[in-house]
Amino acid sequence: TKMSREVQGIEQLDQKIKRCNEYAPDLALDIHFNSASNTTAIGSEVLTYSGGGKSKELGQAIQSRLVKDGDRVDRGIKTKLGSDGKDYFGFIRLVSAPSVIVEVEFISNPTAIKDFNSDETNAKFGKIIAHGVLDCLGINIKGEVTKTQTKNITVSDTTVYFEGKAIDGMIHNGTTMVGVRNLCNLLGLKIEFRDGKVYIDR
Repeated sequence: TKMSREVQGIEQLDQKIKRCNEYAPDLALDIHFNSASNTTAIGSEVLTYSGGGKSKELGQAIQSRLVKDGDRVDRGIKTKLGSDGKDYFGFIRLVSAPSVIVEVEFISNPTAIKDFNSDETNAKFGKIIAHGVLDCLGINIKGEVTKTQTKNITVSDTTVYFEGKAIDGMIHNGTTMVGVRNLCNLLGLKIEFRDGKVYIDR
């Protein structure tokens, strides 16, 4: 295991890719906090290689851990292509090893980001992500009764229509899922995320 940096700062993308390829890892992760103009955007997601393969398996394993062990809202795994039809993100496109970009939470959401105001919490999520990597590699984690199974997970985007109005959703192993916030907004319900729980009121 090798980290590109161990102190806070900015590393140029080309240098990060160069260092990663020189190290020649089996898997590569770029860990981020997301941002959006909508300050209520919430949850974790993992960006993966459009061709699937080990990158997709890794993304599914990490996302599963973030949701299950980190109590994050599940935004799923995603891909993004540029206008040339190739993967948009350089880290995914140019790193030789199967690679993913982990978006742990939205830094633009003042409520959600409060969870990450301590070294203890950040260390916890580092461990959660590491467990996702071990799941992908099929390595049992000491102290766990069962190992998270990720091989047969399938995720795809979909659109759900409620009274003619569209809601973005996803299909997870045959189950259609929509974001609880999007659904509550459509139904005119109040929603609040507090202490790792969801509260809904009329």
